[in-house]
Amino acid sequence: MPRIKIGTRHDFSLEYLKSKIHYNPDSGIITNLKTCQTITRTNRDGYVVVAIKGYNYMAHRLAWFYMTGEWPKCSIDHKDRDRANNRWDNLRESTFLQNSANSGPRKGSSVKYKNVVKVSHKNGNESYAASMKYNGKNIPLGVYYTPEAAALAANKKAIEIHSDFAYTNQLPTNSEILQNEINAEVEYKVKRLKDHRDFLLKDLINDVESSCVEYILVG
Repeated sequence: MPRIKIGTRHDFSLEYLKSKIHYNPDSGIITNLKTCQTITRTNRDGYVVVAIKGYNYMAHRLAWFYMTGEWPKCSIDHKDRDRANNRWDNLRESTFLQNSANSGPRKGSSVKYKNVVKVSHKNGNESYAASMKYNGKNIPLGVYYTPEAAALAANKKAIEIHSDFAYTNQLPTNSEILQNEINAEVEYKVKRLKDHRDFLLKDLINDVESSCVEYILVG
């Protein structure tokens, strides 16, 4: 099994690369010129890898070298976040931060939206907090009644910070989000009023029962 080699040091020329593989920028497909077979092997992270001179290279980095004659200075970002889609118009040079900004929600998260977490309260209610990490600092973006409202806040901040590299959550229209947030807030407040009413009623009953017991004992 060839060893993995990912870095800035490469010991072969563009001419050598083009003598071994063909890259189709329209389809993103890389073909082994010796076997005439399409290279589809992927690593555990889902990236297509190509064996050159006994080493595995990321196909998207080879594609960049193939088209520009220069190795990427840092990362190559897949615009659509499909790691196996190496079409030329889907690739762009990026920093590590920009590449990370274009990643989707974490697997196993309790909420399907990026930069949103569910907050459970002692009274059984739930809310949704939006926040974002940037330059090692956590940026709080507010607490909301619905996950969509929190995700909308996260989208706006992501675009503000990361521009074209920002991953944006797929959401309903802003008017739908606003209406759902209002409805959830009203429902929450009505429930709180009912809980408070039940508490006062229970407290009143206890007072009445205590008074009755005291009256009987005294009488």
